[in-house]
Amino acid sequence: MTPELKLYEKSIRKKHSFGWTPKYEEETRTVLNKKVFIPITIKVFEKLGWDLVHRDETSAEAKKGEGSRWTEKISVTWVYGKVEVKLNTLIIPVPNNICTSNERI
Repeated sequence: MTPELKLYEKSIRKKHSFGWTPKYEEETRTVLNKKVFIPITIKVFEKLGWDLVHRDETSAEAKKGEGSRWTEKISVTWVYGKVEVKLNTLIIPVPNNICTSNERI
């Protein structure tokens, strides 16, 4: 991700709901048709550095990873001008400074 996109990401007001896996869902409407909207969505995924894992006429799905593991999934679906965005956390990485039950202090 470019530095200007990282700066923009920090300025976005976030809506989160936390449980075991954080999730984000939103619906909105667009005047764009599916032939225009889905390619734009895919370009956004590429600009953000996410891996495209699924694409069809009305939806696209991408995953973001750390190292060799995917940690987040985003799916965008277009249905007759209604756009549904879903973001799910796949795994919650454990920070390096936390002891697990197998470690001694």
